Amino acid sequence: MTDQPEPTAPPRGVKEITLFDRRTDTDTSTETVTLERKGDLLIAGRDLGETPKKFWGKPEYEYWRRIDKADVPRVLLGLIKERFDSHASFQEWLEANGIDSEFHSWNS
Repeated sequence: MTDQPEPTAPPRGVKEITLFDRRTDTDTSTETVTLERKGDLLIAGRDLGETPKKFWGKPEYEYWRRIDKADVPRVLLGLIKERFDSHASFQEWLEANGIDSEFHSWNS
């Protein structure tokens, strides 16, 4: 049996996660992913400090990408396909993250 994967799913009810929050003496950079109320997925970031000033002439740079709710299932399914190579590996991840699921089987 393989080792259980590290828990990575947010707790139930969480609608936003931080992908990264980096800080140096001269810069701050953050990026979040939010599942919006209407179902869109929003990835947004903000850079503050010397680096954006060097590239953009101002010390603040913000960006965002919105994925329409109609395409969120495609994103989810695509990520599952990329991340897991079997039902068993997906099950291990669900268990490691405390996510309940139902399993049924049948044979003849």
